[in-house]
Amino acid sequence: MNIDPDSNQYKQFSPSLKDILLSRQLLTETQYDESVKQADSEGQNIGEYLYKTGLIAHKPLQMAIATAHNIKLEFLNLANAKNPENLYQLEQQLDPQNGYQLIDNYGGLNAVYGSMPDVVPLPIPQAGFSENVGYKDTLQRQAFVTARDFRHLFMKKNQTALCHQAANLLGDQAPQLTAKHGLNLSQKVILLGLLSAIFVGLFTAPIASLYVVGIGLSLLFIIASTLKIYSLFLPRKQDTANSQAAQKLNAADLPVYSILVPLYKEARIIERLTNNLLNLDYPRSKLDIKLLFEHDDAETLAAAKALNLPECFEFLVIHESNPKTKPKAMNFALPFVKGEYVTIYDAEDKPQPDQLLKAVAKFRSSAPEIACLQASLEYENWDENWLSRHFFIEYATQFNRLLPCFESLRLPLPLGGTSNHFETDILREIYGWDAYNVTEDADLGIRLTLSGYRAAVLDSMTLEEANHRLIPWLQQRTRWLKGWLQTAIVHSRHPKHLLAKLGAWRYIGLTIIMLNMILAALLHPLTLVLPVILYYNFDYMSLMNSPWDMSLFVVSCAALLIGHGASLMANYQAIAEFKRWKLVLTLLTAHLYWLLISIAAYAAIIDYIRRPFYWAKTEHGMSKLIEVKINSQTN
Repeated sequence: MNIDPDSNQYKQFSPSLKDILLSRQLLTETQYDESVKQADSEGQNIGEYLYKTGLIAHKPLQMAIATAHNIKLEFLNLANAKNPENLYQLEQQLDPQNGYQLIDNYGGLNAVYGSMPDVVPLPIPQAGFSENVGYKDTLQRQAFVTARDFRHLFMKKNQTALCHQAANLLGDQAPQLTAKHGLNLSQKVILLGLLSAIFVGLFTAPIASLYVVGIGLSLLFIIASTLKIYSLFLPRKQDTANSQAAQKLNAADLPVYSILVPLYKEARIIERLTNNLLNLDYPRSKLDIKLLFEHDDAETLAAAKALNLPECFEFLVIHESNPKTKPKAMNFALPFVKGEYVTIYDAEDKPQPDQLLKAVAKFRSSAPEIACLQASLEYENWDENWLSRHFFIEYATQFNRLLPCFESLRLPLPLGGTSNHFETDILREIYGWDAYNVTEDADLGIRLTLSGYRAAVLDSMTLEEANHRLIPWLQQRTRWLKGWLQTAIVHSRHPKHLLAKLGAWRYIGLTIIMLNMILAALLHPLTLVLPVILYYNFDYMSLMNSPWDMSLFVVSCAALLIGHGASLMANYQAIAEFKRWKLVLTLLTAHLYWLLISIAAYAAIIDYIRRPFYWAKTEHGMSKLIEVKINSQTN
């Protein structure tokens, strides 16, 4: 039952919360009046506003609210409560955004539930009321209970079940869509048959087999380049209408917005991260920021606690369980997300301040099937070294050329691992992320499409830290390509079902996207070597007299020119959009960068066979360029 704070039955209670806060010098009168005004403008009660903005520490605020009641009202410490088994079900039935609710006889207590109580005492028992809420004895102890207390107690008592759900909900509900199970029988038969045919062909008819394989792979490389060619002719426009709509949003009408930040070994940059999140232009009283810590990362958790963050931040610790992946951590938090929308950020992320506002405006103006928005990603330390410059070019092409291209064709969007914004209910409807897929973002973009939804591009940017050291870069890229291999395996298990769900056009488009991600990386060395081998081993007359030789030479040269030419042109367009002309010279060494990607692709196949669910951690906070920039801004 919701308790109405404006009801006449509460007006006899005194002293007021304002008097208590002023007498205890927790706020000045000006601060209190400004807080009330701001809380009203955001559609929040004053208790919730003070709680989430951190203007007053949690405990003093609790004590002040308790004192504001003539009855002896305490805050219940649920860490010591008994029989918590039904807490989760109970919490799901209560809405902390809608006032406060009475919990009957929980552990011998009658408690008022709320995310942070305003000056609202337990109601005076009256006829009919006690029957509705089961209020039996006014002499029982009474207490306030916060929503956060409920969550933390439930997590503490149910870690095993929660971790199992985080890892296996998708597999339990839709086993054909999880990477946990690997190749199915039909895929194994097809793969074995294909490898056997190539092996037998190379021994029985080696020359003919080389022709067939060479021409076939070259054609695949050309096909994989078609979307890049299309992107060259697609105009890139800024979404000024959405930016204007975001600026006009009324704070009182904004929904609660949740942010999930999976963390592991990030003590070095946790303060930078939280500062970036606090710079978001969104009411703190409507932010639900959950920092996710692994059980064996006490250092990062301690560093976060030392920051004394406002109450819009919440710390969730995921207990030991397998797989130890980012998507499992996010799945663990998903049932406790309070926002209408939820987004993901990485530890090093620096989103543009108006990104959440733009996302709200875009969701509200989009078609109902738009369930996800992907902001663009850019590297802050793009000019750190040769590797970071190529990494920037690659990301600029992906997020500013290819994703808009995919969106215009209504193809599944291979999401980035960060800065994707979701409608929370829809994300839960499709069972969240696949905990066993190490590129859970790309997989989720496809599953959204299979479920009848779409992702769209959001005209906003998040700065990240480029992995600019060779070995860590190779480890990260190996994980990405291993994840794409997992995704390709998952979504090729039942091709007829996939075709029926997507339709012919999107089925072909998804096939091309996966070919481009995996086969292009594997085939790049061949496209460089094959024309050279042919040139030095066949003279002009033999080429002219042999249709097979000529076909192989022409197709391999076409693969080199079309495939690489399309990539270089798309890269150039991305550079031109950012007007970073010095990077044009960097393109001269693009083939060397692509060879590194090829090395990672072959390593990904080996890693998939050895340890398919292993998550190679990317270390952040290593950029000297970003450190210098932060220090200069501080000074």
